[in-house]
Amino acid sequence: MSAKKKTGAQAASMIAISSIAIPEDVPNRDPGWEKHLAELVDSIKANGQVQPILVSAIAAPENGVDYELVAGQRRIEALKKLKHTAVKAVCIASKATKKDKFGARVAENFGRADYSPMEEAALVRYGIEELGMTQQEVAATFGMTAGWVSQRVSALKQPEEIQKALEEGDIAFTHVREFTRVKDEDEKKKLLKHAKKEDASTFKERVDEIVSGKKPRKKTKKAAEVSAGKQEALRPKKEALSVLKKLDKARVAAADKEKKERAAHLSGIIKGVSWAYKLKGAKISV
Repeated sequence: MSAKKKTGAQAASMIAISSIAIPEDVPNRDPGWEKHLAELVDSIKANGQVQPILVSAIAAPENGVDYELVAGQRRIEALKKLKHTAVKAVCIASKATKKDKFGARVAENFGRADYSPMEEAALVRYGIEELGMTQQEVAATFGMTAGWVSQRVSALKQPEEIQKALEEGDIAFTHVREFTRVKDEDEKKKLLKHAKKEDASTFKERVDEIVSGKKPRKKTKKAAEVSAGKQEALRPKKEALSVLKKLDKARVAAADKEKKERAAHLSGIIKGVSWAYKLKGAKISV
């Protein structure tokens, strides 16, 4: 369901940027998004503001501020850089609840993959802690699974160095999942340098070894050492067998030779006897 259908959004209109307040109790854009602001400035300069922002009317306007921003902070900042004083905006229904606004904010930005990892995490925490939503409700709002929400909650519990690495794209949420299994903070800092270099599967094996208390194993080298040890242990036996085989072959050969010599000798005797009988006119055959 789109944010417009959920909140009863009205048609877009131009309103003064100065009349829009950015709420302080809602997670807004992380400073890191400013590095991409130039692209949006160029886009608006060339094509104008295509997508309107979302605002909600303030019940008791004060000092010329009539609206509260729901979604579109980056567009406002880009327009300010271009010296624009007005912004195309859609004002959602005045009866919209905080949960409605939260859903509209998510639909407006998350659908365009516009949030960084820690911005996602901050919004998840806001939904759970400030709005009293369950992880399942937050997951439904984002159109994701409860496991996806759980990963973001876990990231918020990690040391600042790990959160920064996640935000900068040096590690993924799959790495963070493994960090949750390590309790020692100093150990986590040591592991971070490995997480930045290793894929999730390799990093999981490393954490498995730490959690189980086993020393890291170098499988290939270990296997080679075991194989070499076995070969070394078997060498005397192999050498003995080789000698025995040679002796056996020699014995067989000697026996064969002896048999052949005996056969030749007997053959000679038989032939001699045969010729003797033939000389006497005996009719025999050999």
